[in-house]
Amino acid sequence: MDQGTLLKYYRQKNNLSQQEVCRGIVSPSYLSRIENNQLVPAEDTMAQLFERVGMDVSRQNSEIDTVRGLLEQWEDVLLQNQKDDSIRIHQKLDPYITQTMHSNTLEDYHVLAIRHYILMNDVQKAEDSIQATRELTSGLSDRNRFFYWKHTGNLELVKGNTQDAERALTKAIKDYFHPVLHELEKADAYYLLSLAVSKQQKDAVSLEYAKAALEIYQPHYRLEQCARTHIQMGVSYSRSRHFDAALEQLTKAKRLAKALDLPHILGIVEHNLANVYSRLHEPERIIHHLRNSLSYKEGQDAHSYMTTMVFLISIYYRYDHREEAETTWHEAWKRKNSLSRESLQWKELQFYQLFLFEPHEAWEPYITEEFFPYLKESNNQRAIISYARLVADCYKQLSLYKKAAYYFELALDTCEQTKGKE
Repeated sequence: MDQGTLLKYYRQKNNLSQQEVCRGIVSPSYLSRIENNQLVPAEDTMAQLFERVGMDVSRQNSEIDTVRGLLEQWEDVLLQNQKDDSIRIHQKLDPYITQTMHSNTLEDYHVLAIRHYILMNDVQKAEDSIQATRELTSGLSDRNRFFYWKHTGNLELVKGNTQDAERALTKAIKDYFHPVLHELEKADAYYLLSLAVSKQQKDAVSLEYAKAALEIYQPHYRLEQCARTHIQMGVSYSRSRHFDAALEQLTKAKRLAKALDLPHILGIVEHNLANVYSRLHEPERIIHHLRNSLSYKEGQDAHSYMTTMVFLISIYYRYDHREEAETTWHEAWKRKNSLSRESLQWKELQFYQLFLFEPHEAWEPYITEEFFPYLKESNNQRAIISYARLVADCYKQLSLYKKAAYYFELALDTCEQTKGKE
C-alpha cells in the first residue's frame, strides 16, 4: 500500500478536509497528488501531514514488533475459531491499529478483522473491514489475497449469498500458497466451499470438497472439524439417496462428538439422522432422533433448536399424530421470543399456528401473501417443495382439486429446478 493512500485513509477516517490537513504545509492540489500516489514528498513533509491527521510518527517503529506478534497470535486463534481469545487480542490490537502508519500492518489487520467480526456475528463490521481492505490497496500480498477471498466467501455464506460465496472461496483455493499459509487454512476453505455448493443442491460437488477438507483435517487431528465434515458428507449422501453411506458418515460424526463432549454437534447429528430416516419413512426412528436432538440442543442456539421443533411438528402431522403435533407447537410457541421475526423458524411457527388450528380460509392469505413469497425470496427451494406438498395434500383431502394441483405443480417445478443444479 502506498503512503499517499494511507494518508487519505486516515484523513477520511478522521473526517478532515484536504484544506484542513494541508494548511501551512503544502497546497491542496499538491496534497491531492500525494493522496493519489502521483508524487512522493520529502520525508519531513510526509511526517507533518501524518501528524496533521492524528498519527504519532515517533511511536511507529518502537511498536511494530509488538503489533506483528499480536497479528500472528490473532491469525492462529482465528484459525481455531477461539472466540474469547480473538476478542482479547483484538482489544490489545485496537489502540495500535488506530495509530499505525505501516501500510502492510493495516492490510494484515483488516483481512483478519473480516473473520473476527464473522465470529462475533457482526456482519456490518465485517463488511466495513472488506471495504477498508479494498480502499487501502490495489494489490494484496499472496497470503492476504487468500485471506481476503476466504473470509469474504465465509461472510457471503453467512448472509445466504451462496453463489457469491462459491465464487470467492474458489478464488481463495486458487490463491492458496503453501509456504506462507497453514495447510488447515486450505481445509477450512474446502469445508466452507462444500457448504456453499451444498446449499445450492450441488451434492456431488459438495462431497468432493468435503472429502478434500477431511484429508487435511484428519492427519492434523482436528477432530471437531472432522465431525462437522462427516455431518456435511452425511447430508450430501442422504440427499443423493445413498442412505447407508449417509448413516456411516453421521455415525462417525456422532462418535467424535461424544468423545469430545460436544452437545451442539450431537444435536446436529441427531437432527440429520432424523432426516435420513424421514426419507426412509421410519416414523419411530425419526421421532426418536428428533427428541434426542432437542435434548442436546437445549440451551444452545435458539434458531437451531426451533428448526428441530418445527421438523418434529411436521413429522407428527405427516403421520397423523395430530394431538402430538399441536402439543409440540404449543411448546415451541412458548419460546418464540428467542427468534427473529424475519427468521424462517418464526415464519414456520406462524404457518403451523394457522394450519393446525384454523380452517383453510384462515391460512390461505398467509401462505399466498407472506409465507411462500418469503420462501421464494430467500431461495429456500427445499422448504418450498416440502410446504407446497403439504398444502397440496391438504387441499386434496378437502376436494379442492384446482388448488391442490397448483401446489403440486409448484413442488414439481421447484424439484426440477433443484435437479437442474446438479
